[in-house]
Amino acid sequence: MTERALEIDTELTKLARTLEVDPDEVEFLGHLELDQVRDLRWRITDVLNGADARRLAGVIAASKLLPPALVATIGEKWFGPVLCARLVGHVEPKRGGQYARHLSVGFMADITARTDPRVVGDLIHELGLKTMQRIAAALLERGDHLTLSHFVGHLPPEVVTAILEAIDDNAAVVRIARYVEDLDHLDPVVALLPDDRIVDLVRSVDSDDLWVDGLHLFSHLGDDQITRIATTIIRQDSAAVISALEALERHQLWAQGLQLVDHLDPADLVTFADVLLDVDLAVVDHPVIDAAVDAIDTNDAWHILVDIALAVDALADDVRARLGQLVDRLPKAQVARFEAAAREVGHDGLLGRVLQRGG
Repeated sequence: MTERALEIDTELTKLARTLEVDPDEVEFLGHLELDQVRDLRWRITDVLNGADARRLAGVIAASKLLPPALVATIGEKWFGPVLCARLVGHVEPKRGGQYARHLSVGFMADITARTDPRVVGDLIHELGLKTMQRIAAALLERGDHLTLSHFVGHLPPEVVTAILEAIDDNAAVVRIARYVEDLDHLDPVVALLPDDRIVDLVRSVDSDDLWVDGLHLFSHLGDDQITRIATTIIRQDSAAVISALEALERHQLWAQGLQLVDHLDPADLVTFADVLLDVDLAVVDHPVIDAAVDAIDTNDAWHILVDIALAVDALADDVRARLGQLVDRLPKAQVARFEAAAREVGHDGLLGRVLQRGG
């Protein structure tokens, strides 16, 4: 799935949720631009939220005359989650927090799934961390990753991180990130995750083949966190690195994958080169390597292969020789582009040294 296809599919899923229909029923809108689908969703949401605003305001005014416990009981037993979700935007935050203390977790999860996150405002701060964690757990049990994504962007990063601590399903965390409205909110959250959680996330991406969602998340992070993710991937065992490369080819995600490689420091680039050129693994003859080189060519990223060539000086002679074999079998046009990239960074003789190793 391409980046655009993923983003359109995500937007259509959100639109289907807004309309409370099956995603298949809005697939015919897939030809539209991403911004058009998003704008349509928000317009529909605004219309739904604006309907009967006067009557809803009257209900809120009347509720102030009753004890919070009684209002909560009426809401859960008689109004139901759809109407209560419509009322959320009209409730005073402190009053809403009082109602929440008398609502069941399941019902609050039902309301959350139907609430426009833009109208929540300060109400969400009145719920308390433990309540939000319980709501998150209930939504996770239902597999409702879309609603869980609403927490991100409407809460401080440290609170989001605390909620994620209650979610021990790392694959679910990646699926949640896919639906986050503004992906810029993800970087400060990831920055607060401990290193062992990052390792677990990377392993889940690989074991559950979530590379499409995972790389969509990783590619929207800042440089520091992209470097952290890239380093974590490369420092897995050789089989995991090869599995990642195979996933890039399977899902045609080379552009995002090369972005990760581009963030490796020289020491980790040596590790990466060691895996690619390991004599015992014979990965250099693996079709995925040819695909990787083609991706480097397509994305004009020959500097990456130049960096790898410079890194292999730290490796054994037989491993370095395999890079020469790889470059030697490239089409002349690609060899010329490799040479030009080396020359651009002041390594005019690099091609000759590489080919000499291959011989």
